[in-house]
Amino acid sequence: MARTLWKAGLAGMALAVSLVLVGAVGMSPASAAEPAPITDYASYPNVTPSIIPEGCTADGPRITVGEEFVVTNPGDDPETVTDLRDLEAPTMVPGTVIEMSWSGFAAGCDTAGISLSAKRAASPSFDPDTEQTLIASAYDYCGPLAGADPCVLDGGRYRLAITLPAEAACFYQVDAVVGPPLLTVWNADDAEGNPLGSFYSDDTRVANGRQGGFNMLISAANGGLGECDPPPPPCEWDPELPADDPGCFEPCEYDPEVPADDPSCQPPPPPCEWDPELPADDPGCFEPCEYDPEVPADDPSCQPPPPPCEWDPELPADDPGCFEPCEYDPEVPADDPACEPPSEEPCEYDPELPADDPACEPPSEEPCELDPTKSADDPTCGESVGGVVVRPTPTAPTQLPATGSEAAGLVDPAALLIGAGATLVAVGRRRRAAA
Repeated sequence: MARTLWKAGLAGMALAVSLVLVGAVGMSPASAAEPAPITDYASYPNVTPSIIPEGCTADGPRITVGEEFVVTNPGDDPETVTDLRDLEAPTMVPGTVIEMSWSGFAAGCDTAGISLSAKRAASPSFDPDTEQTLIASAYDYCGPLAGADPCVLDGGRYRLAITLPAEAACFYQVDAVVGPPLLTVWNADDAEGNPLGSFYSDDTRVANGRQGGFNMLISAANGGLGECDPPPPPCEWDPELPADDPGCFEPCEYDPEVPADDPSCQPPPPPCEWDPELPADDPGCFEPCEYDPEVPADDPSCQPPPPPCEWDPELPADDPGCFEPCEYDPEVPADDPACEPPSEEPCEYDPELPADDPACEPPSEEPCELDPTKSADDPTCGESVGGVVVRPTPTAPTQLPATGSEAAGLVDPAALLIGAGATLVAVGRRRRAAA
């Protein structure tokens, strides 16, 4: 079954097989799977190596047992017959799959090779006077010949399969035969009288002056659509296209999407000397300024940068903020008229004032012994009594009564308080003097 599926997958594909004549053995070279087609027409079917099983007395359709042919045209249901001549719809088309199977061989014939093949023909019916040539891609074989696949049972049956290629659109002949197929079926001879073809049926061979003997034909069918205009050769530069396809052209060596004779087929410009990722004719390709790579070297703005400021290296020398600072005031340039030394010494008593400031005077009084922030004669300076600072408490002046009679009651308590205070002061002074 695997062999059948593989062969069926060849639909629409033409396999190129060289068909060089080799008269010494009567065959031409072939692929590893199929032996070469037969070209020794004068000896056929008695060619070397032998293709007739020794001791086999059955021939033609009697050499295989239970043969069937399943023919499937594209889009149609398969049709099964025991003889290709019995097909109800005998016209096959490119893409038609023909499968041959059989259950066994006649006695003594189990070493026979069997082939299924198709040939190009000149008419829809068999005519021995017209040349019929093997289509190399429509050929399957199994058997004992060297290099070929042996016939093996697959699901209880031996199997072969071919697919008709486009070459069969004109007319075709499909043959199931004993041994490899003939390269050419024809009754013509060359100028020296050598046959240019032969036939599978012994009766047809004899009728056309060829050797009789073993009947090699198992089944055959002729037909075709009559579309005989030869297909155009394949495109020289793209074998998947026909030669007359608009897409078939010699490609430009620099751009395969452009024909070689197109004016745009030009070699690419060389790479930019200073940026290999750009072509040499790109506007961005230029020699960069050594001081600014974004500017061309020949641009007037390509100038060396100014030196750094002598007094502030973070600034360029031509920056307005670059100047020699005044030694007396660094925010002022040294050559500024305002850059002058201070005119006076600072105040001895207050450094924040100049010496000639009216407020620059020595302290007028001694500081308060108990509170240096006050002068000694400050009423709140106080006295130390027994280690305790006693400061008089300033009191707001009491408004005396409007009449003397009303104030008389207040005079005596005040006099007593004043006397007591004086006494305390005197005591404090004496203690201090004794100490």
